[in-house]
Amino acid sequence: MWSTISSGTGCIDGASDFKSTISQSDLFRVCRRSAAPSFAAPRVNSQEKAIAAAQAALEKKAYDLVVLQVRHLSSIADYFLIATGRSDVQVRAIARGIEERMGLEGEHALSVEGTSHGHWAVLDFNDVVVHVFFEDTREFYRLERNWLDATEVPLPEPYRSQARDLRLRALG
Repeated sequence: MWSTISSGTGCIDGASDFKSTISQSDLFRVCRRSAAPSFAAPRVNSQEKAIAAAQAALEKKAYDLVVLQVRHLSSIADYFLIATGRSDVQVRAIARGIEERMGLEGEHALSVEGTSHGHWAVLDFNDVVVHVFFEDTREFYRLERNWLDATEVPLPEPYRSQARDLRLRALG
């Protein structure tokens, strides 16, 4: 698999397997392509990615936003972002806004589900999973109750104040 770059050579791991089957000039081209962004290290770490997604959600006036660190509880993701929209249109807008912002950060969702109905949108960014709920759907599933041992990540200002001002209910 061509997932990492060998130190010092600029050549992807696994390219050495091809040395006997391709010419040296072709190998050089393969090695030069390995420096492309798709093979490069992630541009942001998991927490920065979660904060960027939270910022994008708040730009679309997401309510009851919470970022949970679940790394120590689950192999699914390092962070969950849970937010509420007050209509199906707002749920879709929040999800779309997060997707657009993450794209600007060089991150693309592995999977996006639920945006067509707008009741529960899930965006999987590998180490960050975003759940955007319609208000009644969030109340019904109460997802954060399944993660009581998760640590809530404090947002930096001014986003912390903005999230506090966009509370519909007491969380917990």
